[in-house]
Amino acid sequence: MTDLGARIRHHRTGLGMTLQDVADRTGRSKPAISRIERGAMNPSIDTLRALADALGVTASDLLGGAPALTKEEWDVLHAMRREDRTPKKVSDAWAHPDD
Repeated sequence: MTDLGARIRHHRTGLGMTLQDVADRTGRSKPAISRIERGAMNPSIDTLRALADALGVTASDLLGGAPALTKEEWDVLHAMRREDRTPKKVSDAWAHPDD
């Protein structure tokens, strides 16, 4: 299993999703998802994006980049930016006001 495949499997199983669940959400076949997880096949960019969307992460997360924000965290950050309350650091967006 490749690191990419391991990360995909980690996210999938962490969400309690089956291979078929991911296949249904991505429009790819169950055997293709299995081959990607096992490292027997490399996903195309489009498939990587579809996998990331299905798993609620970014393609960077799957590729092993720096930890990314969840969709909910991004929504909060974007709302803060729209209201011109952007924190200096992303982690400040979730700091307790009394800290």
